[in-house]
Amino acid sequence: MSKLALTGERTAPGWERERYWFLRHLAVYQWIAETVVSARDTVVDVGSGEGFGANILAEHAAHSIALELDEPTCRHAQHAYPHVQSVCANVIALPLAPASADVAVSLQVMEHVWDVAGYLAELRRVCRGTLVLSTPNRPVFSPGLGRSEKPVNPFHVEEFDAEQVHAACSVAGFDDVRMLGLHHGDRINEWENRHGSLVTALIDAAVNDQWPESVMALQARLDISDFQINEHTDGAHDLIAVAT
Repeated sequence: MSKLALTGERTAPGWERERYWFLRHLAVYQWIAETVVSARDTVVDVGSGEGFGANILAEHAAHSIALELDEPTCRHAQHAYPHVQSVCANVIALPLAPASADVAVSLQVMEHVWDVAGYLAELRRVCRGTLVLSTPNRPVFSPGLGRSEKPVNPFHVEEFDAEQVHAACSVAGFDDVRMLGLHHGDRINEWENRHGSLVTALIDAAVNDQWPESVMALQARLDISDFQINEHTDGAHDLIAVAT
């Protein structure tokens, strides 16, 4: 169990009520580790949070660096994941030399950043190979929310659609940008056909601190195979940009 405080936004291993969100993140990290990273790579995880993702990447790369702004979280990662080089850093002022990372990873960070152009410019500066970033798909995560409108989620500055993410990466100087989507698998879809949106149920449960048995029973059964990553962004829960 992580000793970090449950903030309502950060996820980590061992929180039963956060299992869905944790696995949703974990599925993307595992996909990156298996399809993007090679054993000779230096990988940097920008906005690494609790550090579990950078630790997964460390198992597949020559060197894994985790950059996290929150100092208590960074200190936690330094102790919890000794095989990762964890450094406290701002995502718009990365303490890395130009072209020092073969792979730059930044998951669920873009929506928290005030200076998106500066953030992407820093990722472009340090990345000599492949960038993988993810962010919630605004039309699915916040139905009805328009471009540039303030999200209801108090931790989010702005939320994006696939066209916006692709354009922002291109403007930052990435030549080849491929957009993918993370989708629910059959088990979650079947549950939602009976009960409605799982994400809505989880948000309501967290806000009211009342956790229905059906929600907790489903979470207990989930694993990363319950999330699918493919080339379809329509209806995706998370958008994934793979850029070089």
